[in-house]
Amino acid sequence: MELLRRGHRVTLVDLSAENIALARILIGLAGYATEDLIVADARDLSVLDGRYFDAILALGPLYHLTCRMDRVSFLSRRARSVLKAGGILIACYLNAWGIARTLLSDLPEWFSDSVRLQALRTGGDFSGAEACSGFTECSWSTPALARAELEEAGFMCIDEIGVEGFAAGCRKEVEQIAASQRGWFAHVVQFGVETSRLPQYRYATDHLVFVAKIACGDGK
Repeated sequence: MELLRRGHRVTLVDLSAENIALARILIGLAGYATEDLIVADARDLSVLDGRYFDAILALGPLYHLTCRMDRVSFLSRRARSVLKAGGILIACYLNAWGIARTLLSDLPEWFSDSVRLQALRTGGDFSGAEACSGFTECSWSTPALARAELEEAGFMCIDEIGVEGFAAGCRKEVEQIAASQRGWFAHVVQFGVETSRLPQYRYATDHLVFVAKIACGDGK
């Protein structure tokens, strides 16, 4: 919606037909229109064959595909094949180091299992019986592992941002400030933006975003 508000042409792809239906309603109510709304699996985006984009915003595939080979294939085969020369990939990963703090409030029983704790140090893939309680199948990464996947797929990282910023793990406190002191809240947001690239904050957030370009300079 924000991209449409800024005048960009947008094609939205999602695995969930319900998500696409909801997007169609909300986008219409806001008076916008997309180039296309598509239900598809990131592992098979043949529906996009022949289309090329200035940028790809990958929010989902890299933390809901629980097989590393599928993630690298999405990046190297699908994302690269539809990205124009000089185009930008914005890719989001779930960061195990930040999730460790979130689990203290959302799922403290995780800390009862010493084996599972290893996933908070090194990342892990969770599917089937191993899926996280109360969440869907997912992959947790670390900054180094995420960067390695992107580089293996032929991308060069040019920026890294921690989504939750310095306020990661403080949702309740931030919501209280937003409800009672809007002026203070604006300063919290601004400070979060200004410090979101500092390693001490970005490596401690649940979501880590990488901005990347195709390393060898190819593209359509």
